[in-house]
Amino acid sequence: MTSADDVDNLILGSGSSAVTIYVTKMEEIFDKSLTPIKGVQSSANYGAGPKKTRFIDLLMITKSYSVDGEIDLADKGKLKALLTAGGIFNVDWENETFEDGSPLTGNISKLSITKDNSREDAHRQVKMLIVLGTNITG
Repeated sequence: MTSADDVDNLILGSGSSAVTIYVTKMEEIFDKSLTPIKGVQSSANYGAGPKKTRFIDLLMITKSYSVDGEIDLADKGKLKALLTAGGIFNVDWENETFEDGSPLTGNISKLSITKDNSREDAHRQVKMLIVLGTNITG
């Protein structure tokens, strides 16, 4: 297993439900929603060639983390509980915060837990996609 001194750890949740992911690879993903508007093409302006596509950019950006790492076998149940419990949890990574300074929160949208039979220790490889955001409140 990679030592905690070699990489930054990712901590999901808090208190007794917290799970430490020993990160081997972390990718930040930014997904920006753009609405394309195609130019009007008619027989009157056909000779001028294709019209440029224009975009409506509402700055709706979804930030997520693709994480590869390892967990202790004892944390496998807690990680699955974060996925199935619904709602959001704290995401502690490199002291990052949202733009307003509030702590990062998110939810797991994909999770894979793998046992490597070539290893004799009690660790599991994990791959997950964590989408950052907050719950909608009334």
